[in-house]
Amino acid sequence: MKIRSKLFLSLVVIAGVSTLLATFFAIYSVSENYEEIAREETVNSRKNAENVFYEYLGDLTRKAVFISELNEVIENMEDPNELFISLEDKGFFLYNINTKIISPDMYIITSYVNSSESIFTQGDLKQLPFFQEERDPLIRDTGIFSFKDRICILTVSPIVNQTNFDFKGFVFFELYLNSEFADQLKDKAGCEIIIVSKEKKLATSFQDDEGRRFFPIFTSDFVKKNKKLEIFKENYLIDGFTIFDYFGKNIGTIFVAVNVKNIVVAKAQGIRNILIVLFIVTLLVVGISLVVGRKLIQPLLVLSQSAEAISKGQFDVQIKPTSKDEIGDLSTVFSNMAESLKAQREEILDLKIFFEKVINNSPSALIICDETGGVISINPAAEKIFKTDFKNIEGRDVFETFQFPPSIKADFYKVIFSGNPSYHDSYPLFLPSKEEKIFRLTLYKIILKKGISVAMQIEDITERLQMEEELTHAQKMGTLGEVLSRFTHEFNNLMTGIIGHISLLKLKTEKSSANFSRIILIEELTTKAHDLGKNILSFSRKEKYETEKINIIELIDSVLNLIGKTVLKDVVLEKKYSEDSFFIIGNKERLSLAFFNLFINAKDAISEATSREGRISIMVDYQDHKNTEKRYVKVRISDNGIGVDEKNIDKIFLPYFSTKGRKGTGIGLSTVKQVINNCDGEISVSSHFGVSTTFTILIPEAR
Repeated sequence: MKIRSKLFLSLVVIAGVSTLLATFFAIYSVSENYEEIAREETVNSRKNAENVFYEYLGDLTRKAVFISELNEVIENMEDPNELFISLEDKGFFLYNINTKIISPDMYIITSYVNSSESIFTQGDLKQLPFFQEERDPLIRDTGIFSFKDRICILTVSPIVNQTNFDFKGFVFFELYLNSEFADQLKDKAGCEIIIVSKEKKLATSFQDDEGRRFFPIFTSDFVKKNKKLEIFKENYLIDGFTIFDYFGKNIGTIFVAVNVKNIVVAKAQGIRNILIVLFIVTLLVVGISLVVGRKLIQPLLVLSQSAEAISKGQFDVQIKPTSKDEIGDLSTVFSNMAESLKAQREEILDLKIFFEKVINNSPSALIICDETGGVISINPAAEKIFKTDFKNIEGRDVFETFQFPPSIKADFYKVIFSGNPSYHDSYPLFLPSKEEKIFRLTLYKIILKKGISVAMQIEDITERLQMEEELTHAQKMGTLGEVLSRFTHEFNNLMTGIIGHISLLKLKTEKSSANFSRIILIEELTTKAHDLGKNILSFSRKEKYETEKINIIELIDSVLNLIGKTVLKDVVLEKKYSEDSFFIIGNKERLSLAFFNLFINAKDAISEATSREGRISIMVDYQDHKNTEKRYVKVRISDNGIGVDEKNIDKIFLPYFSTKGRKGTGIGLSTVKQVINNCDGEISVSSHFGVSTTFTILIPEAR
């Protein structure tokens, strides 16, 4: 693309981006202003509806007082027909209110239903706090209640003869939060109303074109975010307030829906006007860019041609400044740059040859030194191995920096004088981090125009040697496993014979004998030894085990009882079981062996951390498994031992891997993982080195 095209596009892009940003912020500001207006209107409507709602409480009390003080009510307390006629005459005054006249002994004298059917019966009244025996009957009271899936405002006022102050009974009002109530609230608050309880939708003021009421679909989260709702092509904002009952309990919500269609239309018109202005400004930007581009393009074309000549190796280019502005200064700098590039060309070629040789001859980490041992360069592999940066060691003596022994320094100078490479296989070296590594070290000579250099080629073979050692150890353990399998087979044969003789001895010994209990104990111990041998033999042969329904609490406690007073005698055990029983499906003997291994490992880790009291925590609870409908039994075993190093976390379940050195075999945790997997379970570990270790086991619940 030509320079003038790029310049034109640059001007257009800069102007266009500026215009778009300005337009964006203008549209954003307009949108936010209208959104704020809509939100404020919604909040005001919600406050008005809330005020009107609570005004009903006071209004209902005043109406109840008025009815209770009417002479025609006081004088006709014993005549239900006259009382009903009197209440019926006040039907308009008691709009949407159900009224009951109640005698002092809580008998309903008469009822006047002016809205939906009354749900309070003779027996229901005695459950209300208004009519409790310890309450003063002459106190007026009003409250909101949730009763039989309905929400209502109840008011009670005593009827007292004003002449002799004789207590005659009660006036009891029921005002239900129904559709008529929603319409009243809508008329006074100026917005649509929706009333819901905790269990169901109660009332709405929304009506379709045929006059049928309907409930808009939305959720509580939708209301908390104050989102828009479109109903019959009308835009609404939803807000609401909570209804608290007589006891302060949340029993429902009244939502208000404010029609903001006019605000939305005004916002769209404002945005449309801004876009029209954007189009006009864009046309002006394009025209101005064309004019400015033509004036600036000529000196830039000269610079472009000169740059092309320099790129082809023509460094004798001279550019005469045509103006005194920044472009003229750039022309002068360009000429000076051409002269400087000519002088540096040969140096760059030498450096190119140097780095090509380094790259071509260094398959691993490289340290390049001069004749005196000063570091000239190191490659990224060397920086990684020695955990340093070239800037930190440039020019420093390589033997002081990396602590090479005198023998390597002697070989360094032999390479310089003889020109023959020097090789060192399996060479141990301590890094600056005090970590010991095994390297293969090669020194060879590099001759450059500036002098002689020595390349130190380093290959880290530590992990390879460790893998060879682990393979040898695995082979030994495989042989040991075969021997152990044969030994266990013979051991089981012997134990079978012992168990048989003990059974015969038990049959010939009286239960009252002092030796009978000892025989029983010997039989139990011998059986456990026999089962342990079967477990070892089965593990080596990978046989399938019979499964049964197991209470894992009893299984864990049996293992702890077995080793608690011996292996774990100096350890504090903390048990946290959320229930008394958790049932799973598995092999009891193998699971016992798995938990036995986990507790032994915890004790060994605690023994290494001798600076604090040993503590093992066992927690058992239920957990819903991710992405399934199953419920799992979760067992967490935590200890405050030495912990596991982060680099070994992913290896501890591998067969024959052990962090205990010669003390460990590396089969304990691999056995545990195999047992848990056979139960369709999972086991994971988390650890803070030097602080604690936690094993988490998930096994499906047996239903």
